[in-house]
Amino acid sequence: MKILIATHNLTGHGGSESHARCLAEEFKRRGHDVMLSDANVHSLFPWMPDVAFLSHNTTVANFFEAFPQFDESKVVQTIHGLVPRLEKPFMGKDINYVAISEEIAEAYKDLNCSVILNGVNLDKFKPIRELNEKPQTLLSMAQSEPFNDMLRGICNE
Repeated sequence: MKILIATHNLTGHGGSESHARCLAEEFKRRGHDVMLSDANVHSLFPWMPDVAFLSHNTTVANFFEAFPQFDESKVVQTIHGLVPRLEKPFMGKDINYVAISEEIAEAYKDLNCSVILNGVNLDKFKPIRELNEKPQTLLSMAQSEPFNDMLRGICNE
């Protein structure tokens, strides 16, 4: 199967970028023809996927601009958060939605989102030494400074 996995931007190492890369790796491992792209999906033409897994509403908008006749039922948007606006669902097409948490699915219950918790490649992201009983360090892949400030406050408590 030809699978497109695209997100707004692939230059960073945030949550949605890592999600896209890990999803692509797993589909490739299972023998699929996978294309990993940023929101500039126009450059893929004439390559045509059988199914598209897209993050961010800008990516979905660009996809339908590049492939206007694509079967909407074969598009899945992963909703990674409630804010910023980029993470909100793309509206106007009859696509499928996957939320990465029950909280997000509840916020968009009118879309009838499926919930698939963000997967983690445990072969890639694993401790290289025994973990401390009391955590000393927290890795946040969020790119929002206000959110990271909130996490710092929680950790300091």
